[in-house]
Amino acid sequence: MTRAELEQLSRDALIDLVLRQQAVIEELQALVNRLQRELAAAQARMAELEARLGRPPKTPDNSSVPPSKAFKRNRPQPDQPRKRGPKVGHVGVTRPRAEPDVTLELRVERCRRCGQSLDAAAQQPKEWRQVVDLPPIRPVVYEAIAYEATCPHCGEKQQAAFPPGFPAPQALGPSLRAAITYLYALQHLPYQRLQSILAGLFGLKVAVGSLVNAVHRIGAALAPQAEEIRQAVVQSAVVSSDETGARIDGQNWWHWVFRSEAAVYHVIARRRGAQVIEETLDGAQPEVWVSDQWRPQLKAPASQHQLCLAHELRRLKFAEDCGDTVFAPRMAQLLRRALQLARNRVAWSEAEVQRRKAEIEQELDGLLQLSPMHPEGERLQETYRRQRDKLLVFLERPEVPPTNNASERALRPAVVHRKVTGGFRSEVGARVYSVILSVTDTARQRGLDVLEILRVAAGSRLFPGATAVSPERSPP
Repeated sequence: MTRAELEQLSRDALIDLVLRQQAVIEELQALVNRLQRELAAAQARMAELEARLGRPPKTPDNSSVPPSKAFKRNRPQPDQPRKRGPKVGHVGVTRPRAEPDVTLELRVERCRRCGQSLDAAAQQPKEWRQVVDLPPIRPVVYEAIAYEATCPHCGEKQQAAFPPGFPAPQALGPSLRAAITYLYALQHLPYQRLQSILAGLFGLKVAVGSLVNAVHRIGAALAPQAEEIRQAVVQSAVVSSDETGARIDGQNWWHWVFRSEAAVYHVIARRRGAQVIEETLDGAQPEVWVSDQWRPQLKAPASQHQLCLAHELRRLKFAEDCGDTVFAPRMAQLLRRALQLARNRVAWSEAEVQRRKAEIEQELDGLLQLSPMHPEGERLQETYRRQRDKLLVFLERPEVPPTNNASERALRPAVVHRKVTGGFRSEVGARVYSVILSVTDTARQRGLDVLEILRVAAGSRLFPGATAVSPERSPP
C-alpha cells in the first residue's frame, strides 16, 4: 500500500493491518529458524559422512571384529622356493618306547649263509619296533533278566527288581551318555554327525532322539551343581562378564558368561539388557565388575567397575588410524604402561609401585585436557572423562584383572558351537547346554577331569546285582 492509501485508513484499520503483518512476520521467522536448524543438521551430517569416508576399515587390530573375519593376504612367494622339512641341524625326536600289550618275538631260524638250523643257538635282542593301533571297538551290551517266581507258601507271583542303570527295555549306559555329551557339548558335534560317527566307528545305531535325551539327562543331573556355581560367582568380590549372540529356534538370543577366579557361570537369555545381570546376581553386589563399555554391563550393581583395556586399546588404535595423532596414541601408550606396571609390580617395592602409579594418574589427567585431531579421538576422550574412575581400578586392587579376555575366551566355544550346529531347536536345549558349560568350564578352571565329571553325572558305570549268564539261559 502507498502512503496516501494508508492515510485514508482509520485507526482501527491500521491496527488490524499491523497485527496481520506481525503475524506474517512471526510465521516467516519461525520458518527461517526451522530452515536454519535443518541446515545445521545437514551440515553436521555431511561432516560426519565426510569423516567416515576418510576412516580406515575396521579390523581385529582396531576394533572388536573377530580375527576370523580379517582379510588373509597371500604369503609372498620367493624367487627360489624354500626347502620344506626340518632345517639343517634339527635333531629328530622319536616317540618313546611304550610298555607293549602284545609282543612278537622274532628269532632267526636258519643261517642265511649255510642253511644250518639256529634253534639251539643263543640269541640276544638286537632291535625293536613298535606299532600303535586301535583294536576293533564294539559296544558292550549289558542285559538284565528279571525272573519271576511263585511263592510255594502263599502262591503269590513276584518278579525280581531291576538294578539301577536299567530304566527301560532299551537304554544307553552312563559311560556312553557321558561320551555323547562330551562330543556334543564340548567337541561341537551336531546330533546327526554324532549319530553317523557312532554308527561308523562302533557299529552303534542310536536315534537322534536318544542322543538328545542322553545329553538332557546329564544336564538335569548337573543342574544343582550349576546353581552352586552361580552362587559362587555372584558371591565373589570380583566378577567379569561378557555376552555374545545365540540362536534358538530361528530367533536371536544372547549367551552370557559370568566369571570369577573360582567358577564360570553360563546363561542363555532372550535379552541383552541389564535385567539378565540383575536376575543372575539375585540381590548380590560384587565389589568390582569387569566388562566392556556395553551399557547394561556398566549398570551392574557393583561398587566399582573396571573397563576392559584390551577393548580400549583397539578403539584408540582406530582413532589413531582415523588421523588423531595427539590424544589416541598417547592414551594408548599410557594404558600399556599401566598394564606393564600391573604385570611387574611383584618385582618392585611398594614405594616404587606407588610412585609409578601416581605418575600414570597425573599423566592421565593431563591427557584428558588435550585437543584431539579427529572426532573419533574427541569421542573417546569425552568417554574417558565420564568414566575416569573405571580405567585404573586394577592398579589399586591387584586381584582385579585389567581386561575381560578371560570372559571372552569362555564364550569362544559357544560361538564355535553356534556356527557348527546352527543353534538350538528349543529353549530347553539351550538351558541344558549352558548348564553343562558352567560345570565343565568350572571343572577345567579347577584342574578337574571334565570327562570324569560327566561320567559321575551319568551314574555308575557298573550294574550291581546283575549276574552274567550264557546266551542259552536267556529267555526267548
